[in-house]
Amino acid sequence: MRKRMGQLFGLVAVGTALMAGVSCSNDTEELMGQPGVTEEMEHTAVMHLTGGLQSYTPKRETSAEWNEGDVIYLRFYQADEKTVVCGKAVYNASSSLWNISYYGNLATGSTLKCEAFYFVNATATDNLHVAMTPMSCVYADEEATYIVDGGELFVSAVLTPKTARMRVKGEAGKKVAVSGLLSYQTFSLMDKEFATAAEKVSMNFSEDGYTPYIYGSLGEMNELTLDDEYYHYTKAFDPGMFTAGASGFVTMPTQEVNKGWAFEYYYPKEAVDLGLSVRWASMNVGASDEFDDGTYCSWGDAYGTNISTDSYNGNVHEIAGNPAYDIATREWGERWQIPTKEQWQELIDGCTWKRSLNSELDVYVWNITGPNGNSINLPVYEYIRGDEKPSTSSSNYGYYWSSTEYDNSSSTTSAYNMYLYSTTSKKINNEPKYYRMPVRPVLVK
Repeated sequence: MRKRMGQLFGLVAVGTALMAGVSCSNDTEELMGQPGVTEEMEHTAVMHLTGGLQSYTPKRETSAEWNEGDVIYLRFYQADEKTVVCGKAVYNASSSLWNISYYGNLATGSTLKCEAFYFVNATATDNLHVAMTPMSCVYADEEATYIVDGGELFVSAVLTPKTARMRVKGEAGKKVAVSGLLSYQTFSLMDKEFATAAEKVSMNFSEDGYTPYIYGSLGEMNELTLDDEYYHYTKAFDPGMFTAGASGFVTMPTQEVNKGWAFEYYYPKEAVDLGLSVRWASMNVGASDEFDDGTYCSWGDAYGTNISTDSYNGNVHEIAGNPAYDIATREWGERWQIPTKEQWQELIDGCTWKRSLNSELDVYVWNITGPNGNSINLPVYEYIRGDEKPSTSSSNYGYYWSSTEYDNSSSTTSAYNMYLYSTTSKKINNEPKYYRMPVRPVLVK
């Protein structure tokens, strides 16, 4: 864990200024008028630190190892226990000492209270304020002590985790969104104030099957939510499981193995409900918008790379939903697939079709409205063959693959497709499998 500490802040330039004893007038001005905070000139000194960082392990072991540029923020209390002096210490690895800059005068010869704060994966907005994310770890010792002796500053602090941490276990390569955790957003050294917020964090499962750690605590409702591509899972948790210093993981539930998680199915925004048996995508595979042609592929070519004009995939008969052959499934994920012949026919029979020219884009478009009033746009583009390049504009004739092989027993080299062949006509046709056409996916539940 300590080797990650070197990623802190990126404050090398600020640390250099402090080591050189350069006064930062803006910081002095910010201190003006803060109750209990001194507003005197900047002082610099060498600071000796005893203690270290307490780990998240059950043994709460403490490490005293620090890296060049590590930063600790400090609040020093004077003998009256009301007056506060704010400071920041930057670690100098070559001397194994800290260079501290602080505003105000510290009493000498007495052991007095101070508070120390350390951050990982956070950003210093200035010498007194820190911006954080749910991935930021916070360490603090609010009962530390200090003594000034012979012009040197000695601080004793054990910086313990101020946050709990958790990660999610699941299938490598998949994505999960986590919400319901309160995380620190900002910190102000002047008034020792942390601002918290709950936000949704999206992460991928790495090769070991875990997400990175998220740092925080449970919100007032104590409800944690996990979202995968199609399901929204919720579960109430004991907030005692997420106390400061606690570390653990939750396993991504499924519909079959959910261990008390409540779940509901939801559709991605790209899946348009037309009131039919499946939802239709709002754009083509590989397209940038609903009028773009997207990727051209041969039948059963899940990568769109085939440029052969010979017989293609004659030994392949079923491709719908198989990522080895279905480009919609491979590109967009499970439940997305190339429409079957029957699904295209349902779109023809169950919807109202209206053709127009988008003159701005020079694209012919079919606007298809379902029985429930929702609609999609289907741009019209010709097929291509071999290494031909797609036209830069659309055509009067349009083609889209289905996932259904042509059912003529004498031929295994053709498959069904949607054919848009005039201003008013569309039908199911068949073409050789090596033809390259756009794909409009459907989402099946």
